[in-house]
Amino acid sequence: MASSSRLASLLLPLLGVCSPVCAGDTTYWLDLRGRLDHSVNCWETRPLCSGPPFIDMDWRGRVTVVVDSPADGRYGDTDIVSLHLDANAGSFDAPRGFDFDGNWVTVTDGQVSGIWFPGFPVTALDSNAWITIEGLDAWYQAAGSYHVGSSYAEGTLTPIPEPASAVLLLAGVVACAGLARRLRPAPVASAA
Repeated sequence: MASSSRLASLLLPLLGVCSPVCAGDTTYWLDLRGRLDHSVNCWETRPLCSGPPFIDMDWRGRVTVVVDSPADGRYGDTDIVSLHLDANAGSFDAPRGFDFDGNWVTVTDGQVSGIWFPGFPVTALDSNAWITIEGLDAWYQAAGSYHVGSSYAEGTLTPIPEPASAVLLLAGVVACAGLARRLRPAPVASAA
């Protein structure tokens, strides 16, 4: 097992990933899956002038949360290093130095089990668009500033195994394959 940990500690910096193997900050990823209803009109897309007034599509993306410790617990204010949402409806970035006062992230068994991040503007898309995350539920709403009505999405966040676990799992598979090859009996030469 020591060799697997050593392998992970060598590979993670090359991948640009920080996890409990690294000192300091810990990065967690969550997949976002849900549905998005979007109102359209001629101002937005000329071909849709005579088409359907709503577009219903998948809302998908990834949330990246960085906290300042690898331990389980509830992190808030200065303990949250950053939070980033990258989704097909728009992106939100709360970088290092963002005022996280009143927000929190809960880590359980090495994964994010809840985020409280209510009502922040999704500035990359529209100043009238907002994202809210409560627990593992996410909502998105954009007021109709450039289209008729508003756009609304709701989804669920699913934790993705931390990078260190994935690297250790890969190292374990490689080690098992090598051991199986070494233990395989040598081929028997046929007598001619």
